[in-house]
Amino acid sequence: MTRTLRPGVWRLALLGAAALLLLVACDKAGPPVTQATVMVSNPGDVYSAQTVDILVAVQRGSTLASTVQLALVSAEPGITATDVTSSATMVTMTVHVDAGVPAGRYPIAVSATGGATVESDPVDLNVLGIEPGAVRGQMRSSLIPTPGDSGFPVPPAALGASGFNQRSYVPGEDVPLAFDEMRAVPGEVLVRFRKDAAPLLGTQGVGQDALLVQGTTLRAPANGLVAGTLQRWHADGVSTVEDVIALAEALQRRPDVVSASPNWIFSVHQAPALYDLQWHYPAISLQDAWAQETGESSPVTVAVVDTGYQDHADLAGIWLPGYDFVNLDADPTDGGDPYADYVSHGTHVAGTIAMRLANSPLVAGVSRGASILPTKVLADEGFGTFEQIMAGMVWASGLAVPGYSYPSGWTIPANPNPAQVMNLSLGGRVGECPAELAMITSYLASQDVVVVVSAGNSSQPTGMFAPANCPGVITVAATGPYDERAYYSNFGSQVDISAPGGNFDYEYFAEATGGHFGAGVFSTTKVNGADSYAWFQGTSMAAPHVTGVIALLLASDPGLGFSGVYDAITSSAIPMSADQCDRPSGEECGAGLLDANAALGGTPSLPWATAPEVTVGLWACSAADCSDVDLLEPADFEENGALTRAYWPLDFQDVPPGTYLVFGMVSAPGASVENLMGGQVVEVTSGGVANAVFFAVPAAP
Repeated sequence: MTRTLRPGVWRLALLGAAALLLLVACDKAGPPVTQATVMVSNPGDVYSAQTVDILVAVQRGSTLASTVQLALVSAEPGITATDVTSSATMVTMTVHVDAGVPAGRYPIAVSATGGATVESDPVDLNVLGIEPGAVRGQMRSSLIPTPGDSGFPVPPAALGASGFNQRSYVPGEDVPLAFDEMRAVPGEVLVRFRKDAAPLLGTQGVGQDALLVQGTTLRAPANGLVAGTLQRWHADGVSTVEDVIALAEALQRRPDVVSASPNWIFSVHQAPALYDLQWHYPAISLQDAWAQETGESSPVTVAVVDTGYQDHADLAGIWLPGYDFVNLDADPTDGGDPYADYVSHGTHVAGTIAMRLANSPLVAGVSRGASILPTKVLADEGFGTFEQIMAGMVWASGLAVPGYSYPSGWTIPANPNPAQVMNLSLGGRVGECPAELAMITSYLASQDVVVVVSAGNSSQPTGMFAPANCPGVITVAATGPYDERAYYSNFGSQVDISAPGGNFDYEYFAEATGGHFGAGVFSTTKVNGADSYAWFQGTSMAAPHVTGVIALLLASDPGLGFSGVYDAITSSAIPMSADQCDRPSGEECGAGLLDANAALGGTPSLPWATAPEVTVGLWACSAADCSDVDLLEPADFEENGALTRAYWPLDFQDVPPGTYLVFGMVSAPGASVENLMGGQVVEVTSGGVANAVFFAVPAAP
């Protein structure tokens, strides 16, 4: 192949060419020069088995013929060039370096023959040896790690009849219900007095070390009153939360007090018991996002425009009064047959978006404060009309959309709880976005109502599918557990972002349960009228991840609006490569994979203390199947670290060509399965990139 020169080498070559041109120019402009000269540009560096171009300048003078034959002069037989016959002043020659030429500096020159023979001064050709290759790819773990930091699942503990082994800090499970109640340190109030408060305190209190409030004596801290500083004061005999609150409120009314508050007790925010099954949350760094915002600071109303809802213990208290646009009544429940294909679709979607810790839920939702407005536009079987969907969107927004009115004969009550965000995990192949729907989506966006839609499950461009191709919406493609587009997900220029939607082509091992499961999205359902949980896959499951993160964003900053939300999630997304998107360009999967923590402005955290350890190595082989490799011997190349995703990205550079075994191990001390391992044989070629994708599975006992 012809080698591409590095920028520094190009500069040297250009300087040499400039000097040669100057020589030629001077010859043309000045008196005749009789001396013949051949000059060669600096060839720079080249790998063995490759080629490099050199620039040759010929000054013929009075001795060389107008047409000359240029030949390479080299003492190394593996460095050659094809002779060139030319009448030009400047000529390019291609120098070939055989694969057998070892690294080193080799002098080369060029001779010009025609009437006479003239040879250039030698220049050094720096041969670098055989160009190394690279090994890239993924070691995919069948154990998908779950954060073990404070606030997330830690040691296994029996949960009774549920059969799941996982410690939960959800009130009522492994910790008392009081963890979710309002709690304060008995008798303690945090008070900040004004800087000029000391004289007033002396006249109204019981000296500088005590204060009388509503007949209760508060004692100052040991260092006495320090005005202008927040200090902890104590009242003996005040034990109930209500009495401490009353004491703080009385202090707050004093003219010499800046602030007064009970010394509240905060508990860790632990994930639900089955969080270990929800691989799709660590995939979007949700555990770090919750450190920024849980959704409780300024609760957001989210409309789930879907099949309606079903009561579920995990979701109690999240539902607002909704509406049924299929039957035109105020009961938006999903009453479908428990074995219907789409049963509990809306409930599954809602369970991904929101949860309440007070319910002692078994599975997590993204926002702990969002309320769900169930807007039934699809029948229990999962089908709905365009008319129903448009009406549901307008009603859920609480807006009067210019140019739109409900169908004739429909008497629809006003929505007292307008949604700030809508999730539409639905769509159809309709071609271009219908004008009526485009009018609605555009207007909602202009009024800062954020509409999130699924891209579709046909593995086709989104251009034919509405509402994914409509203006003013955020369209979401689906990924599987290894951050690549799920085989079914639509793609294309209308996709804005990608998020986990599941992929049943893969299974994963869950430490909490000791079982293997299809890698779908795990959320709430009903089965035979009973509360249950299930894995679903589809872009329908990807969209609510984005919707839930948007609810967190709006809880953190209610004034963001559509453009602020859009910028936050797209500018922080993790770009996907063409290989990950399985398309000519990664941009067909939008801005990339949703990163909840980055969208909320969080900085990446260090791996948690209990994260599994990974070691991946490359061993050079003599046998084609690498049967000669001794894994107890040190690897020729090695990477190691903590496993915080479902895979370890391989990136071995400067690997000499040859056959290699790439082998990895995941070590999770204390887990039900402590070691996983796997490997693959790869062939590394000169300058090539070997792609290695293999699974680490439980090691044989």
